[in-house]
Amino acid sequence: MPKLVPDQFCPFCGHHFNRASNVVDDGLIPTEGDISICLECGEPGIYTADLHMRKPTPAEQIELATDEEYLMHRDLWRAWKQKQEAEHGR
Repeated sequence: MPKLVPDQFCPFCGHHFNRASNVVDDGLIPTEGDISICLECGEPGIYTADLHMRKPTPAEQIELATDEEYLMHRDLWRAWKQKQEAEHGR
């Protein structure tokens, strides 16, 4: 079940969101430093202390490029997005 986070927009594409899901433990809400993937554009965001999303720093981008867990979730997002687009004719 998605958890409420402050009303906000993806720092990359501007997609509006106010919920977050944890794919490992549904009971957890995001905490500072957690990574999220925008459902619209697939770009990674990092939660701040007040649960707003920010773009990763250059150093974080380098870390993400080799983070196997993040890469797996990004690939799952891509497969989900392709399926959504095929089903909805986009």
